[in-house]
Amino acid sequence: MATERTRILCVYYNPASTGSRANFTKVQLADLAEKYDITLMIPSDGAFTQTLASCNLRLLEGSLNEKDDCGLTAYLARIMSFTSWLLLQRIKLVVVLDYVYWRPAELVAARFAGVPIISACLFYKSSGELGGAIKYSRRIVVNSRRTQACFLGSRLLKRTRVIHNCIDVEKYAEAPDIRETICPSNTRLIGFVGALRRIKGVEYLIRAMQGIHHQHPNVKLIIVGSEYDTGYESCLREEAVAAGVDVAFLGHRSDIASIMKAIDILVVPSLDEPFGFINIEAGAVGTPVVATKVGGIPEIITDGINGILVPPQDSDAIKNAVNRLLSDDTFRHQLGSAAKRNVHENFSIQLALKAWREVVSECVRR
Repeated sequence: MATERTRILCVYYNPASTGSRANFTKVQLADLAEKYDITLMIPSDGAFTQTLASCNLRLLEGSLNEKDDCGLTAYLARIMSFTSWLLLQRIKLVVVLDYVYWRPAELVAARFAGVPIISACLFYKSSGELGGAIKYSRRIVVNSRRTQACFLGSRLLKRTRVIHNCIDVEKYAEAPDIRETICPSNTRLIGFVGALRRIKGVEYLIRAMQGIHHQHPNVKLIIVGSEYDTGYESCLREEAVAAGVDVAFLGHRSDIASIMKAIDILVVPSLDEPFGFINIEAGAVGTPVVATKVGGIPEIITDGINGILVPPQDSDAIKNAVNRLLSDDTFRHQLGSAAKRNVHENFSIQLALKAWREVVSECVRR
């Protein structure tokens, strides 16, 4: 007679998610489903859930209930009903795969039912802003030491565990090279890849391009990503016109691995980053990176060894770093090769899955 598998409820609140984190979460769910009986709670069907057909799990659709959304009476009723559901289903662990600072009735119910909670906290705030249901977590998984630092001075610090974001290096190695579809073969290609948000500091890269183009006339900048902050793309286009530089806005692309293979240098001019996933995407294919020394990026890049770090909001520093790499092919290739080794050794998907399995095993209620 087969032994019943331990039941785990995973919570993911963005059914439309298509980014790098969503891709890892799909692999993570499939990996956990090999050992545990997984139910995924998600608000509705969407791009994320449509790719989960091959995973051995069931979907529980329904929005998380907040007191402010439904009123106190309905909130308490939801706590009671979900507590009963957790006990009836014999759920032994709740894993919140993309925690934000809210207090849904479902997590309060897990607390009442005595079901342990793991929360993945992938962004940071000051310790004074910590709130919501994160205090109910038995373990808080953070994506960088910089994110972990927001818990300094908090009694929650001892519950944190750093598991860096990761990448499927084999998938990136197999991606086709599409450079010829983007620019002529004699053009040097600089790239920005990411959501068009003001926190990404893309205007500082555009301003740097004037000085880069002056020293290297055959250079072109591509900006890959869809607008997140309203009006930001228009501001960037105006910056490009004012600077008189050649910028191609390619919008959202699903072939990021191929984009990384196509560009000569990736520039990450962020004003802040909890981790900086795009840096390891470039490293996976050996593309050198010029990035700002902010947030979790220095946990990925060692300046002058596997990339170049520059101060934030400093167009001159970006210009000088890019010009140096364009003028020194040997150094550029050295950085790219070192970045690739770093990603393979420290940010592979196998390492992250192993770490997650260990955290789940520690916390699951027997």
